[in-house]
Amino acid sequence: MEQSAYNPPRFWWLKRITCAGIACVIFFLAVRLWWGWKAQRRYDAAIAKWRAAGEPVWLDDFLRPPLPDDENAAFFLSEAAKAQQLPSGFQDVGEVEEAINSQPDSAPALVSQLMQMNQETLRLITAARARPAADWKLSWRAPLTSVPLSHLDPTRQLARLELVVLVARHNAGDDAGALEACNDILGVAAALADGPLVSQLMSIGFRGLAYDGLERITPTLDIAEKGAGDPLLTGPASRAQVSTLIEALLDEAECRQAAVRAMHFERMSQIEDAQMFLSGRWGPFGGPPLLGKLAPHLLLLRPAWVLDTAFMGEWTTQMANAMVAANWPAAAAHIPAEVTRRSEIEEAIHLPSSILLPSLERAVRLSFRALATRRMTATALAIRLYEVDHGRRPGALDELVPDYLPALPRDPYAADDRPIGYAPNAPPPVLYCLNLDGVDDGGRFELRTNGAVDGDAADLVFFLNGDRPRPPLAASASAGQSAATQSAPASQSSSVETMPDDRE
Repeated sequence: MEQSAYNPPRFWWLKRITCAGIACVIFFLAVRLWWGWKAQRRYDAAIAKWRAAGEPVWLDDFLRPPLPDDENAAFFLSEAAKAQQLPSGFQDVGEVEEAINSQPDSAPALVSQLMQMNQETLRLITAARARPAADWKLSWRAPLTSVPLSHLDPTRQLARLELVVLVARHNAGDDAGALEACNDILGVAAALADGPLVSQLMSIGFRGLAYDGLERITPTLDIAEKGAGDPLLTGPASRAQVSTLIEALLDEAECRQAAVRAMHFERMSQIEDAQMFLSGRWGPFGGPPLLGKLAPHLLLLRPAWVLDTAFMGEWTTQMANAMVAANWPAAAAHIPAEVTRRSEIEEAIHLPSSILLPSLERAVRLSFRALATRRMTATALAIRLYEVDHGRRPGALDELVPDYLPALPRDPYAADDRPIGYAPNAPPPVLYCLNLDGVDDGGRFELRTNGAVDGDAADLVFFLNGDRPRPPLAASASAGQSAATQSAPASQSSSVETMPDDRE
């Protein structure tokens, strides 16, 4: 009897523990459900905000009706890439360029052979420029990070071929043809501008090749009142041809819109791939689904991953806003702080952004560098027109307005909306912009250890005499190494160093 009287309290405590455990489970389940609801609300609010602003969010928002081949610039460029040929012993156009630069005696014959072999390729590139849009017929599907962009490298080869042609035609006295080659490079760049961010960065690099070619030839560009007129004829560039190119360079709307759209594409890719991950249809780093299709909905951390997806989209949206800022200081104010994670717990909580969110500040910086170089290139062409008319360069850029420029291009790095700088008496003369630090160095630039201009130090410069310091060919492989900040007199800078080339 004593034993039976003793048992009930023990079972009573067991019952209490069981009830407490059930209550805890219910509590944590309620917290988990509330957290999931709040996370989804924040995510949905972010999507709604972007859509209310008229911004593309989902993959379908970026898809366009297919273009017929005869209206598709991408079709003509693809055919041009198939038709491209190289002299025996060369694997790509870059090798041909090195041979041209290192063997001046045999260079004319090599260039002539290259151009002769690629007449059809060059014709197709010019034909592509006349088409209104480009559809590369890519099979976009999530995960978007796995879609191959196999058209980028062949297109790079076409742009580099046109740069060789641009310089060769100028050297042969065919400046009308040289400017047509420049327009062809810009046409190739335009065909890549609408797409993912990597394609946009390649487009920036191709434009940099065109600016580099113009920097080389503008000091001695032969301009006649009418010029060759017909692109098929050779001779001086016409005034109308130069003025049209200046106008095109000063019209930045399309380039800036393409940059923003590329950031929105990046955001869409992040969200679409994160949705695949959250639904269990795709695993981290492109692997198999994490725990099956149902598991992500049951996992404790799913609300954290939903919140992280919204954070990722907001972060990339700020980068898109930076792309269209009036100047670099305003853009820098939009750029969010770099994401740093210190513990495995933080990495787990922010798993989607840890996998899918790249560093995007470099892309914004390159866009502003492209903007600065573009404006300096247009101004240099206007200076050349002035020089042809007056036998000298202007003493100040104000003399170019309104006959040669509608207004002075502004320095995109200056907070005070000043025009780009001009140092006509520097040894050698340059146009310049302030660069990222916002400090006016009067057109001073610095060199890397390999002898190339360091586009990230001192001012960003455009060499009006076409004499940009370039590394010796033997040093070109180490061109990416940073330099001892060796000061040089204000001198011309070529767009290959001040811009990312197409390899970036």
